[in-house]
Amino acid sequence: MELAVLRLHERHWIRRWARSVTEQVTGVVVLNWRDTGRTIECVRSLLEVFPPSSVMVLDNEATGALREALRRFNPDIPVHEFRENRGFAGAMNTGIALLEALGFSRILVVNNDVVINAHAIAPLLEPDILAENVILAAPVLIEEGARHSPASRLNPWTAAIRPLKQNEPADFLTWACVLVDAEKFHTVGGLNESYFMYWEDVEFGYRCARAGLAQRVVEAASVHHARSASHGNAGPRIDRYQALGLVVFGRSDWRVKFVGAPIRITVRIAKRLAQRRWVNALEVIRGVAVGLTLKEPAYTSSRVVPQTITKPAEGK
Repeated sequence: MELAVLRLHERHWIRRWARSVTEQVTGVVVLNWRDTGRTIECVRSLLEVFPPSSVMVLDNEATGALREALRRFNPDIPVHEFRENRGFAGAMNTGIALLEALGFSRILVVNNDVVINAHAIAPLLEPDILAENVILAAPVLIEEGARHSPASRLNPWTAAIRPLKQNEPADFLTWACVLVDAEKFHTVGGLNESYFMYWEDVEFGYRCARAGLAQRVVEAASVHHARSASHGNAGPRIDRYQALGLVVFGRSDWRVKFVGAPIRITVRIAKRLAQRRWVNALEVIRGVAVGLTLKEPAYTSSRVVPQTITKPAEGK
């Protein structure tokens, strides 16, 4: 009984501490697309640490369903709705800018398939985590009970992504859950909106390195992540978005453009054909074709994503 009381007191203290160090400077942005239930669970976990007014939910291709569900759950949570599907980069750039305009200097970017625990996230929220030249910090991802690092390296000659070796610097961090320094984020130009759903994190990591900015993993912090939860909603178009992102990334690295991307794309098409997934193979080809010629933000092009909204979003 005494132990239970101590644990309850500890959890209460951790929540009070986390709020005290975050509510003045840290805002949270959560991205939703056709996944109201999972987004509500994500927000529910965030409210263990953050006040509702600091948690902004972005709704891609909004119909009003998420806004209504959040209103019933907690009317103090701000929702920003997009009529179109802006993908990841287009939506997150807007969300980070909105929170910065509200006075937040640190932004916790969270996929809606992430659930946090106040105790486990606390080390990420320490005041000095983004000190000096650190632009991004990320917790360890708990996926299906196993710990996964959000940091990876890219082999430009094969376009293959692999985990880090010991004491090896990261090329990029996966943006499932990252703490962002808002000022430094804008210094490097934000996320590149030529990407729709994949590879924007890799390209952003490369730009950070060129600017002399560091990305760090906070090993003592962790969040639960339902890996690839968004794939089911997008269907075969996932292959289009991945191919598009890889081709666009090739513009910034000749090794990827002339060697790595052709190898990876050829393997992907061959694999899809071997699996008799004809539509997926066609989507890879479409992604390549769009990536070679795309000049505008990806979400504005009907060749990237069809705008299928049938009911206009009402209000903000």
